[in-house]
Amino acid sequence: MEWGPLVLFAIFAGFITGISGQTGNNPPTWNTASYNALTRGVSEETLVGTVLTQLLCVDPENDPIVYSLQSGKAVSCSRKG
Repeated sequence: MEWGPLVLFAIFAGFITGISGQTGNNPPTWNTASYNALTRGVSEETLVGTVLTQLLCVDPENDPIVYSLQSGKAVSCSRKG
C-alpha cells in the first residue's frame, strides 16, 4: 500500500495533537444567569447596592478570564484566573 503525502501529514498532525492535548482555542461561555443579567438590562427602579447577579464565565481550556467594563461611568472590576 502506498501512502500519499497528505495522508501521512494528516496522520502526523493527528498524532501531534493527540500527544500535546491541544484541541483548539474555544471561546469562553457565560452561565445562563450571567448571560441573562447582561442581556436583559436593569430596571430604573433598582435600588443602589442591589446585587444583580454573580458573573460566571468558563473557558474550555482553563485559560485565564479577565472581566472588565468597557463603557459608561462605572466601577471596573478585574479578576484573572
